[in-house]
Amino acid sequence: MITAITTALTKRICVVKPKVFTPSANKYFSNVRKLGRDSNQALGLGQYSIDFLRDGKPSQKVMERCKLFHTDSIFCGISAIALRTNAPSILKAEALESTSSG
Repeated sequence: MITAITTALTKRICVVKPKVFTPSANKYFSNVRKLGRDSNQALGLGQYSIDFLRDGKPSQKVMERCKLFHTDSIFCGISAIALRTNAPSILKAEALESTSSG
């Protein structure tokens, strides 16, 4: 199992590898990505997820859970917009800032 840890001091997500592996598990945990505090961590985590789904050969059950998560996130976004919460505006502003700065 991989554990993602966000530290309050560094604002960085670290992926921690377990110390005990079976030989067959080593091929799945051979790469660790560090997401720097000055990087767009959401983009980095998203790219990691895309790479895993493309190259990691996840099971059908994992793919079904991803589909459910995606559907849930879409409905949460629609709900936030319908209720006129400020989160969509903040996220939009951050996305625009991120794309204009780099």
